[in-house]
Parts: sequence; structure tokens; C-alpha cells
Amino acid sequence: MSPEQKSRAIQWITQSRKKIQKYQDGDPDAALFHSRRLAEGICKQVYILEGCETGGKPVDKMMLGGLVPTLHKKGLLPGLVGHHMGTIQ
Repeated sequence: MSPEQKSRAIQWITQSRKKIQKYQDGDPDAALFHSRRLAEGICKQVYILEGCETGGKPVDKMMLGGLVPTLHKKGLLPGLVGHHMGTIQ
């Protein structure tokens, strides 16, 4: 990942987190929706950066429900993180 890509990814994560915080009290459904999108985006980046697409399913065809178990089986998501990701899927 180039420094520019890394910077864009961090900016997107920061903006998403602010959006989630904005909605968490007034519109919990919207907060959950944005949380799921953020978790899925992070998992997709891990999936790509760790080379899981090679010989695996293309990331653009995967959703959080398929990413979490795949990353967990490969040891790329610690148990507690996987549990929390699974909770919002």
C-alpha cells in the first residue's frame, strides 16, 4: 500500500468513525449501518493486503459475513476482534 493509499484509507476510517458517533444516540440503525460498512471496508483491506485473493474468492464478491470467518481461520483476526466484527454483521 502506497503512502497516498494509506493516507486515504486512514482519512476514510476517521470520517466513518465521526459519522458513526454522530448517529449513535439519535439514529442507532444508521450508526449500525455505518459501523458495518466500516468493518467491511477494513476487513476487505486486510484480505487484499494479506494476499487472500490469490486462490480465494475475489474481495469485491465478499461481504462482512464471509470476510470475518475467512480472516479468522487464517489467523488475521484475533478472537475478540472477530467476535465484535461478527456482532455487527
